[in-house]
Amino acid sequence: MTDLLYPVPEQAKQNSFLSAEKYQSMYQQSIESPDEFWQQQSTILDWYKAPTIIKNTNFAKDDLQIKWFEDGQLNVSYNCIDRHLAKHAQQTAIIWEGDSPDTDQNISYQQLHDEVCRLANGLKKLGVTKGDRVAIYMPMVPEAAYAMLACSRIGAIHSIIFAGFSPNAIQPFLPDDSANADPQVLVEVSNHIDDITSRTASLLSEWDVLNEPYDNHYLMDAFGDQIMLDWFEQARKNLPEHKLYINDYSILSSAGSDTAHQQHYQDTIEYLYAQGAPIDGIGLQSHFNDVLTDITKVYSIIDRFHLAFPSASIRSTEFDVSTLDEQLQADYTHDFITIFFSHPATVGVQLWGFWAGRHWFPDAALYDLEWREKPNAVVWKDLVFNQWHSQFETKTSSEGTFTGRGYYGEYDITFSHQGAEQTLTFKIEKGAENNIVLTAQ
Repeated sequence: MTDLLYPVPEQAKQNSFLSAEKYQSMYQQSIESPDEFWQQQSTILDWYKAPTIIKNTNFAKDDLQIKWFEDGQLNVSYNCIDRHLAKHAQQTAIIWEGDSPDTDQNISYQQLHDEVCRLANGLKKLGVTKGDRVAIYMPMVPEAAYAMLACSRIGAIHSIIFAGFSPNAIQPFLPDDSANADPQVLVEVSNHIDDITSRTASLLSEWDVLNEPYDNHYLMDAFGDQIMLDWFEQARKNLPEHKLYINDYSILSSAGSDTAHQQHYQDTIEYLYAQGAPIDGIGLQSHFNDVLTDITKVYSIIDRFHLAFPSASIRSTEFDVSTLDEQLQADYTHDFITIFFSHPATVGVQLWGFWAGRHWFPDAALYDLEWREKPNAVVWKDLVFNQWHSQFETKTSSEGTFTGRGYYGEYDITFSHQGAEQTLTFKIEKGAENNIVLTAQ
């Protein structure tokens, strides 16, 4: 094979920011005077506080550390966007190409700024602050970049998780007749489980192993119900401490009348438990519209699955109420999450979105497109962050004891003894004695 060398056009050379000679000069300076060189390079960025400590490294085996610009302060989002707005607001910041050749976007710095600020404000509305952790599980779309920059903007630590297969990734293995399905699809699914569990193990405490088996039964038809057990066992092997869930829809919704769906779900869970599947929890999707399920019916369905599977935790997943009647929406949000919270087997209600601009049913969101806080958001925040939080301000008895009732969860406590104040954190856990001993030091 012959190597071909293509000369750089003269015009390209003239427009280049870096010539071969300049590169060699800069490289030599970086070797001879690294601190001076990298201090000069740091001025390319906009800093809130310029760094004075350029490089602080130690390669000792027992004290390995590599720190750059450690006393400087900047914002990545500001450097990527804001500093370009004065002169380049309408210039293209991101060129996005979709999977299809006819799908693309040119996103200007101004558009990027608007989208990132909107999402950053949404995160703050939800209580995300500097130092919080945010997992971003999205495909290769512009919104993924918005999310990363929004996290950087407010100082949230974010982890980007590859969203896995595209919708058609395994389709070649799945002919219309399930009897002719290629067994290679099971290898692809197994690899997918390994990939996602390894990437999310440190970020999540619960994992939905099997979603919507009532509709998505192609692989079970092709290879038998045993493969569901295989997936749970593989997930348990990869996630030994995580809670593993099964999840399905139309169990609570449709006025609670989809009895065929409910029975299939119960039968599926019974089969998996009988086979020894490591199921920790049952997910009940909670999509509602103007046809609402009576609250007493909601409770009876929760109780049905609790009585059938008493060891399983029950979680409301994908909760939303899609209606134009905002007062009805708020009232049902209040009643639903209250009745769900009241059952001893339940562990939480999970929203299916919060902002109309990124919700599959915009009318169901807690915040409209302009980030107006709707009545259902007010209800949600009041119950979750006010009424269902325990706060105490008290004195102990002469024996140094205090007894009170509180919700399960983590507590921060500040106490003083003989003029000295101390702070600690503890948990109140279901089934535990919950006798907390405070030791003054």
